[in-house]
Amino acid sequence: PTAELREVGMIYDNSNMWANVQQEAQPWNMTWNLLSPLHWRPFFGTQLPPRELGTVQTTPIYEEREDLLYEQMETRVEEIVRDSLTRARSLGAFVTKPDNKVSRVLKQLLAEVPAAMEGWAAGLENVTKPSQRCRLGTMPLSPMSRGQSG
Repeated sequence: PTAELREVGMIYDNSNMWANVQQEAQPWNMTWNLLSPLHWRPFFGTQLPPRELGTVQTTPIYEEREDLLYEQMETRVEEIVRDSLTRARSLGAFVTKPDNKVSRVLKQLLAEVPAAMEGWAAGLENVTKPSQRCRLGTMPLSPMSRGQSG
């Protein structure tokens, strides 16, 4: 399974929500002009005044892990790869010999995990705050009208 965006039924930002009322729901075939009533209908407007849309998401909390955890992960990954190659060879499968460069690359990647997680967590703080960027939702308003069956 992949997580590719196949259909957009609604988008929103910190000021409003818009329903996709155009025939197309595939992002690459859609018109993205939110001011066009033929393509998008706003939720807030003259009858229902706009208001700030708060988030219900909480900021994730990450804990610092012991170096031993990363060393154990490294050892376990190496064992799994080695055992898998050994098992494949014993079954007569054509498998290349282990390359020590791959092991070094894996070690380097595992060493970078803590810093990468901190950067990722910092980026999430910006995502959970209301911003002017639109977020895409994948809630089809009427799947039957888009050529999909039950």
